[in-house]
Amino acid sequence: LNDPNFATDEGGRRSRYNILPGEVTKSVEDTFRYAYNLLCESSPSYADDESLELSLMDEHQKIGTFHFNQLIFDLANYPQSFSGLLAQDLLEFMVSTVSSTPKNERGSNPNVPKPTVETINGVLKAWMVTPNYHDAVARRVESVLAKLAGWQSDGTLWGITPDTVSYNTCINCWKQSGIPGAAE
Repeated sequence: LNDPNFATDEGGRRSRYNILPGEVTKSVEDTFRYAYNLLCESSPSYADDESLELSLMDEHQKIGTFHFNQLIFDLANYPQSFSGLLAQDLLEFMVSTVSSTPKNERGSNPNVPKPTVETINGVLKAWMVTPNYHDAVARRVESVLAKLAGWQSDGTLWGITPDTVSYNTCINCWKQSGIPGAAE
């Protein structure tokens, strides 16, 4: 993550994401493949696991919510120093893609990966296991839930509400923070 190319576009301008450079966020496929390749390069054991790779073999395979959710959970299962940041970038990319799609096409367009509660829970889990963010994890997890509330209130996302897993993950992060009474 010390690479100066992270989170900048081809002209060196700051990307709106933490990890994803601006030029790869022009298409769903490019964004997904960039994140997938980054995890493969960083985790040899992930690169050896063919579960997600097998579903991407077909060049005509449309990448959708299932693929994004799988990759976000893989970021949690193969923790890297960028797991939480990249998982959150993928979530925000999904939300951006949904919000730029006409409202009458959002639910029916299979080319738009719409976040689900599983997406949210995967991002929370990825933050929970991200190394070197111990004291900030609980705040990051809470900020994801706050963003979700904002997206719901402004009409960007609908029908996605945190569940028991979401709240338990948040409580566990506060418990692990070491701040006395934080999880109460």
